[in-house]
Amino acid sequence: MYTSLKFNIITAILLVSGLFGSSVALAQPSPAQLVEQLQRAGADYLSNIERVAITVEHDFVGEETSYYTKEMIDGHPVLVPDDEDDYEMIGWVGYGSPEIVTFVGGASSISTERVDGKAMYRILVDDPAVFEQLDMNSDFADDFDDEVEAEIKSAVAWLGQDDMLFYRMEFTMANEQGAEFTMNMYMEDYQTFNGMPIAMSTRMEIEGWQNMVSDEEMAEGMEAMQEMMKELENMPEAQREMIMQQMGPQIEQFKQMMEGDGPTGMTMRITNVEINP
Repeated sequence: MYTSLKFNIITAILLVSGLFGSSVALAQPSPAQLVEQLQRAGADYLSNIERVAITVEHDFVGEETSYYTKEMIDGHPVLVPDDEDDYEMIGWVGYGSPEIVTFVGGASSISTERVDGKAMYRILVDDPAVFEQLDMNSDFADDFDDEVEAEIKSAVAWLGQDDMLFYRMEFTMANEQGAEFTMNMYMEDYQTFNGMPIAMSTRMEIEGWQNMVSDEEMAEGMEAMQEMMKELENMPEAQREMIMQQMGPQIEQFKQMMEGDGPTGMTMRITNVEINP
């Protein structure tokens, strides 16, 4: 009887362990499985969408409207910008795009965690070949006009488990001297349009950017800021007000960058969405 009871207890433990083991496996899919989930969610989100017009307000350049058209790529629906220079932000129209497939498919690890009470997949990519395939370092250099020589060392994305939406991406960059800084992108305030969720705000923050700038360059920046403020003070009031209306956010951010050690960044807000215009 003791042997039988012992056997039954061990069997029960193994069965329960197997059940929990299965749950863990399901909670942490392989990169290929997660790509399939993303593509299925994307097809569902875009089922009633053929074309989208998105108007974005930038901190620096005012409002811009971009147009996206649904196309089938490798058998999966994807919204593609009409103008290749337009933004193709993950939080807007990136479901199942070839870039997302390459990024997620090249993940080094996928784990689970809760962020603000929401279950997330944490996707780590640190393979240089993935960044090279996506040409991400070239895109980064273009964004900074080749003034900052740095490469992506790793990237982490947080993806909602229940909705397959990206909520944050973090890129760790390093220059040739090994100095690092981090760029975070937060996709916030998701709203649904004809079944398609869109992040109405995309906030970017750069931390540690001071590591990439020499003391001489910082001094030059401070001097330029002081000269700019002096010129503003000497302008006629009407002219000064006009410039502050147009350039106020940029000037304020430049001051914060030069005077503080905290993160700097920008926010892009969607002000209008037209479905199938």
